[in-house]
Amino acid sequence: MKIDWDVKTIEDSLFLIPLLPLLGAAALGLFGRRLRRPDVHLIACGTVATAGLLVALILLPMAFPVLFASGPVVSIGSTLGTWFSAGGISVAASLFVDHLNAVLALVVSGVGLLIHVYSIEYMAEEKDYARYFAYLNLFVGFMLLLVLANDLVLMFVGWEGVGLCSYLLIGFWYDDDAKALAGRKAFVVNRVGDFGFLLGIFTLLALFGTTSIQPLGTGGDSLAGAVRAFGPGRLGAVVSSGPLAALGLTYGHAITLACLFLFLGAAGKSAQFPLYVWLPDAMAGPTPVSALIHAATMVTAGVYLLARLSFLFALSTTAMAMVAAVGAFTALFAALLACAQNDLKKVLAYSTVSQLGFMVLAAGVGAWWQAVFHLVTHAFFKACLFLGAGSVILACHHQQDIRKLGGLRRRMKSTSATFLIATLAITGVAPLSGFFSKDAILHFAHAAAPAGPAGVAHLAWIVGTLAALGTAFYMFRLYFLVFEGEPRSEQAAHATERGLAVTIPLWILGALSVVAVVWGWPWAPFAMTTRSGLREPLFQNFTSPVFGLANRILGVDPAAAHQGLLGAMALALAVAWAGLGAAWWLYRRGGIAKLAPLFERPPVRWIHALVAHKFYVDEVFHFALVLPLRAVATLAFHLVDRRAIDGFLVHGPARVTGWAGRALRYLQNGDLQRYAAVMAIGAVVTVAFVLSVGKDLFQLFGGN
Repeated sequence: MKIDWDVKTIEDSLFLIPLLPLLGAAALGLFGRRLRRPDVHLIACGTVATAGLLVALILLPMAFPVLFASGPVVSIGSTLGTWFSAGGISVAASLFVDHLNAVLALVVSGVGLLIHVYSIEYMAEEKDYARYFAYLNLFVGFMLLLVLANDLVLMFVGWEGVGLCSYLLIGFWYDDDAKALAGRKAFVVNRVGDFGFLLGIFTLLALFGTTSIQPLGTGGDSLAGAVRAFGPGRLGAVVSSGPLAALGLTYGHAITLACLFLFLGAAGKSAQFPLYVWLPDAMAGPTPVSALIHAATMVTAGVYLLARLSFLFALSTTAMAMVAAVGAFTALFAALLACAQNDLKKVLAYSTVSQLGFMVLAAGVGAWWQAVFHLVTHAFFKACLFLGAGSVILACHHQQDIRKLGGLRRRMKSTSATFLIATLAITGVAPLSGFFSKDAILHFAHAAAPAGPAGVAHLAWIVGTLAALGTAFYMFRLYFLVFEGEPRSEQAAHATERGLAVTIPLWILGALSVVAVVWGWPWAPFAMTTRSGLREPLFQNFTSPVFGLANRILGVDPAAAHQGLLGAMALALAVAWAGLGAAWWLYRRGGIAKLAPLFERPPVRWIHALVAHKFYVDEVFHFALVLPLRAVATLAFHLVDRRAIDGFLVHGPARVTGWAGRALRYLQNGDLQRYAAVMAIGAVVTVAFVLSVGKDLFQLFGGN
């Protein structure tokens, strides 16, 4: 017997998914001070759990169509109506769910719920308890709106919403100047990317006349529909109508321009070079915030945007080559920086930047499902790592310097075990999920990438492989220094693991880091067999309806992605074990002490200092951008604000009035005799004036 799935009821409930956390945020923001703490986290966790349950109900018939009477479901959508219209442009308040954003929405709500539960213990002593959970709920609501929006303008609302929540949560302890400045830095840097996103929206609007992503129902203009009708055959034609026609651009140039603008937005949100500088400083916020925003959700919004508009990027090999190059460089650059960090959360922050680079690299070479699969697995193991770091920080009384930790494996069994699982996953040790997500990206770049000029994909594969080696090294350096050996401080020696609210989310995320392998393992029992006899991983098969149009435009050959797979897996394992072995020899066998003299010699010492100081990128930005802008702002403040506006327009009339008053007060001193004398003198002057010129004035105005 099959389940009767009411599509109309599910469609009507789509808007409840982002609305429930937003209502929770409103309730906690307005009435949180009057609520008991159990009521606060009951509202916060309950709204997110309910939203996640609705997402799961939608995902089930997509994942298991044979169980439902409705049959296969590709996508569903709901439109409340026109949000606004102006000058022939109409933007609908429209949400939709397909095989891509259903997975993303489940990750956001599921991982978000675990982090809400974890925060109950982590923030137990926080006085602004309700405000913290209000911000978390607000973030989850905006993130779900971003993921489910069927219009780029509506997506931009969620995009800006999560940016606002990032600013509020990073600077949650705003009475600390350093934390407040970190929040401001994240806000300002993201505005650079958001400006690019807006320019991309305007360009697409000028080119296609719509910002809707997918067609809903039987009609309606959309970007996907326009690309299907447009096809790659007209790329060389000059734009014949609309605002872009006056520029003399071809369709190919206009689409490339739009894609580059959109990629600028994605680079800001997903912390790609050079807009990555906000993410490491964002570690100033509470550790659960780092796990939620800067590991599992917000920073992946840029990758989601690239995947969501894959059919558009597939039309521009130039844009895809740029995406692949930036992603590969970011992956290696951030991995190098992570190797020299000593702050527990900073290592994980640069690791996040590096892993985001892998996802962007994948989008740039046309490995769409691999990019999203790595996004999902990364959400599991990186959230586990951040929450594990939070557990260590709590146990060690907020000691975050990994050089002062050590020996925690014996005192924090659950934290150390789950941290090791997540470390193995991100390193790419088989058969954990990270092996089949990250290394699937590199294999595709090497074997089957159709996009970009010749050599870009292969160069990205080489750079990505070096970044993978760095990942294995810095993650096991972190694990060995924190959990192995002997304690190197009093805090580490007396560390005590917290309760179930901390350890249960760790074990769930650790388990997900393992079991997610079934989605990407080509030889898993549930893997699908195609008509050509190839074994497709579950995740590839599940997302194929989403990326079908992009793959047809690029001419992707599914068989090519399976060529040399065993050799690629052997290379990936060798790279992972090489990085692990180097970290083990240096930090468990005393190799770092043997190499200490080498680090004192000029060339090595200079290189190490360069990496330790993060290649002085922040300093370059400070001198090249911050100081000139600050000087211009200071000059404008003194000349325009203080002198022109305050001095002339605001205080000027007041000063003139004051001067006039001070002059006139000599005539208004309360002396009646002086008043009478002045009146008499005035009368005499008036009579004399009339007698002398009165007749002439009378004649001048027509008198006889």
